[in-house]
Amino acid sequence: MNGRKTTRLFIVGTGVVGSCLFVWVLCESSSHQPLKNINQIIVMETIIKLEETKINHHQAASSLLKTVERFREIDGEMQAQAMAVLLKVAKSPLPLKMHDIAVELGLSQSTISRNVAYLGDWNRRKEAGHKLLEAYEDPAERRRKLVRLTAKGKRFVKSLNEIIYS
Repeated sequence: MNGRKTTRLFIVGTGVVGSCLFVWVLCESSSHQPLKNINQIIVMETIIKLEETKINHHQAASSLLKTVERFREIDGEMQAQAMAVLLKVAKSPLPLKMHDIAVELGLSQSTISRNVAYLGDWNRRKEAGHKLLEAYEDPAERRRKLVRLTAKGKRFVKSLNEIIYS
């Protein structure tokens, strides 16, 4: 680059809740500072993947909205944090430590644990979870939990890839 910092803005979606209009905007800086906002992380990863395939931004926004809709088919009230946790685990070919997920997403350990349970077998209210993730004891360090996709989780992520790359 020429030494100047540049910023690109992408409007990637809008929505209305009650009388409030929400606009999802991705702000990408040339300084490559880590993004702390979970919605921006999800959007950034999706936009990068879509840009690699040379899809225009209108198609990118459409694919992103379809991806969010696919998550909402599982649970109409699924939060962005849960989506981010699932995508972070899906992105890794190896199981991830809960602590590493927390650090990379800028979330607390308890938030990661709660979302892994929500996406796993049982949530914190002892209700059946979505069975997309599996947490298990690390054989090398019994106090540590590792997280990976279940077979159902792999199928779900494959369906997201089909949305993004169709």
